[in-house]
Amino acid sequence: MQDLTGVVFESYQELPSIKDITHLRRTKGIILKNINFTSSMTCKTQTELFMSNSLNKPHRPISILLRCFGTSYRIITLNVIDSNTGPGIDLAYGLWHSSSKENQTTVLWHDDNMLQWSNYTSYKWFLTHNSDLGKIRFQLYDLTSVLADSGDIYDTRITGGRVGVYQFGQQMSLFSNINLHCIDRQNMAMKFNGIDNYVSITNVTQLKIDKSFTFEVWVKVETGSPLTAMPIFCTESRNICLWLENLKVNGQFGNSTISTTATIGTDVWANLVLQYDESEYILKIYLNGVLSASGSSIHPIDWDTYSNHSDIFLYLGRDSSNYFQGFIDEVKFYSVAIIKDEIDDHIFLASMDKYPKYHKYGQLHYKMDQTTGSQNLQNDGLLSLVTNIHGNSTFAESFQDYSRFRLTYPNN
Repeated sequence: MQDLTGVVFESYQELPSIKDITHLRRTKGIILKNINFTSSMTCKTQTELFMSNSLNKPHRPISILLRCFGTSYRIITLNVIDSNTGPGIDLAYGLWHSSSKENQTTVLWHDDNMLQWSNYTSYKWFLTHNSDLGKIRFQLYDLTSVLADSGDIYDTRITGGRVGVYQFGQQMSLFSNINLHCIDRQNMAMKFNGIDNYVSITNVTQLKIDKSFTFEVWVKVETGSPLTAMPIFCTESRNICLWLENLKVNGQFGNSTISTTATIGTDVWANLVLQYDESEYILKIYLNGVLSASGSSIHPIDWDTYSNHSDIFLYLGRDSSNYFQGFIDEVKFYSVAIIKDEIDDHIFLASMDKYPKYHKYGQLHYKMDQTTGSQNLQNDGLLSLVTNIHGNSTFAESFQDYSRFRLTYPNN
């Protein structure tokens, strides 16, 4: 049975009519008496009373809205709905307008071609959401060609939920043949065996480290894994290194080391960030977005003084004598120190393109969405390099996206 982790939603307008056929069929053409509203009449509603009850609103529902409307020009937007008020005039405005509305809607994409709709014409559209990857795509066709394509959009706020059709002010449109079906999960992680399995990345100088850097990774170790040193991102001599030992997170830069007092759990995904800020001479470790260890007065390394391969070449999953055992996913390396207030933002990023401020510094991004037997890791960062996998590569289904969602939305 397939997991409900992604959906494809499609519709086809077939009937060449602008009349509301469904309404006429249901009412059998009966016209009821007119009701005239005046300014003195009161309209009583129980919306505020209902929404004020915490049992009726345990959390803020988040949803994706596809908006297709326009009397002459084709206006299509993809919105994320995250309302802090619920039903009401503010949410109605957010649903109606094509721009983002604070605390109500956020525009992910809009079609800026502004072409005209054709009357009595069938259009076919697809909305695909890979929630495990945070990937969304919309495509619109007429009978012969592609009219609009959003490309891959990344947003990780929604990991699942119910799907339906919500009609709001589109009385002149007809929808038919609406289908919904599940697609397989695509989120994978690389499994390291702790014996001879590792990845050779590149030398430090090729990463264009200008003194400062930020390394981020998601890891999971299973119950019964070794408590000895398990390197995640290291040179053989540990001039730069992030590793686990006794389930504590350790970092080294030059001759300086830091360690967390908190430990990571087993059989759960954890987000780790190792960061060096040359402007303050500080080395930091963030565990699940929380600053958990730091060291000061740590001066930058002059890499020109090193020539040995063991000092400057970086690996995933090994140092000179130890190997990592467990799962690694979503590896990112920036040649800049991301400021503290934006560390949390990067935890829920599914794509470096989502954050253009740091995109030009994103040298490495290994999504790990590959198949067992792959000999190289695909880098979606800026660097063009061949990353070799040593030992038998194994890629397993990753549920890192669930942990990422819980960190980003702890109250949901």
